[in-house]
Amino acid sequence: MAKGFVTRQVRWSDAAEQLKAIRYTVFVEEQHVPEEEELDEYDAKCMHFLCFDKENTNTPVGCARVIDNGKIGRVAVYKEYRGKGVGVELMLACTRYSVEVLQKTPKLDAQLSALTFYEKLGFVAHGQEFMDAGIPHKHMTYALSSFISSTPSNDDHSSSEHKATDSSFSQHTRHNGDNVTPIRQPVIGYPDVTAQLSDTLSTSRGTLYLCCPELLINVFNADNTHSALSAFFKSHNRNQLQLILDVNTSENLPTEGLLSLAKRLPSRVTIRTLTDETVRFDSVKLLADHHEWVATLENTQIIAHRRRLSDHQFQMAKEHFERMWEHESEDNPNFREVRI
Repeated sequence: MAKGFVTRQVRWSDAAEQLKAIRYTVFVEEQHVPEEEELDEYDAKCMHFLCFDKENTNTPVGCARVIDNGKIGRVAVYKEYRGKGVGVELMLACTRYSVEVLQKTPKLDAQLSALTFYEKLGFVAHGQEFMDAGIPHKHMTYALSSFISSTPSNDDHSSSEHKATDSSFSQHTRHNGDNVTPIRQPVIGYPDVTAQLSDTLSTSRGTLYLCCPELLINVFNADNTHSALSAFFKSHNRNQLQLILDVNTSENLPTEGLLSLAKRLPSRVTIRTLTDETVRFDSVKLLADHHEWVATLENTQIIAHRRRLSDHQFQMAKEHFERMWEHESEDNPNFREVRI
């Protein structure tokens, strides 16, 4: 979460006046979008998000919405709050809702002036430039969720989704074309999954970035995985692991394997936990030397995917993890007893 701000899910029936106030100021008054085009039939049906300053939780400072096909839109932030992370806070909430609740690939139509902002959040532009409410746009699709489809759907023109720019990021980013690296055939079952994970670890160097739910931490405690992880640390004294867990206590976690390794190598393994106790990871996600490895449970069966990332894709995924590390996780005293 962005420091100083909190985002809430709301319905149009409960927060229409607050949502309309922000959107009217940003889109109609600032960007001269025709008022009759600003509201549409999706407002009453989709999920909306309001971002509040923690010092004044009665007045929202930004908003966004997600319609049922995973399309994010109407991202608007009051001018005086731009560049403070409000747009990032809203986009993280919308992206998570699209993936975890709707189980859809997040997508959006971005104003050309905001392309860099959305690229930094893991979205990739595709297709031709087009006009929406008199403003040039491009379609964008979230390219970092390898457990869901990365192929843009054909219904991107389904609604007018003009955007406001939040200038939190100012560095220009390049992307390597419109194609997303294809996902390889998944492996199924504990032995094959841990074998693929071990292979991924054995060819990695540098820093491993890992998000892991409590239910799947045992994949790192298998003998072959533990051996590969130990070899990873022995191969170079600068190799490290940053791990975000979705649990707040170490009581129910196995003390062997990953946690015992963390106890032996406290300067090489750093573990934090999510700040929001209601949020749970639905899969393991590992970034390892330009590879993305994802494992999830489907009907009690564990399934894993691995794919090679381009330099740009890896950089975006790394920055996404770092934002979560900085803004959505924290050092947890419950883990200090096992010296993590």
